[in-house]
Amino acid sequence: MLNYTQLKMINQGNTAEIFQIDDKKILKLYRSGLPFPLCEKEFENTRIAKKLIGNVPLVYELIKDNDRCGIVFQKITGKDMITVIAQNIWQIKRQAKNLAKFHFDMQKENSEHLQTVKEKLLADIETVECLSKEEKHKLFDYINALSDGNALCHFDYHPGNIIISSNKPIIIDWMTACIGCKCADIARTGILLKYGQMTQGNLIIRKLVPIVQKHIYKIYIYEYKKISGTLQEDIDVWELPILAARLREWISEKEKSLILYKIREQLRKL
Repeated sequence: MLNYTQLKMINQGNTAEIFQIDDKKILKLYRSGLPFPLCEKEFENTRIAKKLIGNVPLVYELIKDNDRCGIVFQKITGKDMITVIAQNIWQIKRQAKNLAKFHFDMQKENSEHLQTVKEKLLADIETVECLSKEEKHKLFDYINALSDGNALCHFDYHPGNIIISSNKPIIIDWMTACIGCKCADIARTGILLKYGQMTQGNLIIRKLVPIVQKHIYKIYIYEYKKISGTLQEDIDVWELPILAARLREWISEKEKSLILYKIREQLRKL
């Protein structure tokens, strides 16, 4: 059994702590209370993504210690795209275009077993406490009428989950991976960039990035549509259920209130 108490912690977030094992491996250790099946899910999703697209860390083993679980990953040397942008603000246009290109390149057709986008949205919305049964039923009918697809979707794709290593992107954090319509994954990234609040990095990065993230979104979405031929309306139809599903996440009260307002505004039009 790996004794993480003797390892050096090199990073942490809302849900996990990152420990260095050696020069080639790290341990992502989830905080107490995360169900072990979710840890298993991230392990398997990462394995599938590695097989499909390559630029994903290797996974080595699952760890379980009392009420905590984790995954041993390949250590990736580099900086996440948020840090790259914050330290080189003049590169914002280039990096936003890269964000679109990397996303387009990632969306491979998938024959592996993953949860579908629709299954994920239905399950997530079911657990949202601030939506009424009537609102949920409207959302379920809306989701079931949307198009299917077979593309690999990350569903948490944003600059903080892209590490630039030797000038190449390595995409991390695959717990939410699913398969479905490409436009759903684009809409999800759009919501993260338009409404999400920065929690990673030092104080300077947390203050700087929110100022520019909507600008990043505008460049990102323009570039993605240009290289993919996707229409804006095909992306927009996914925004309502993805906003609703976001209500089950750890978000600020300010963001929650804004999202709830937008959901109810759109539901009234159905």
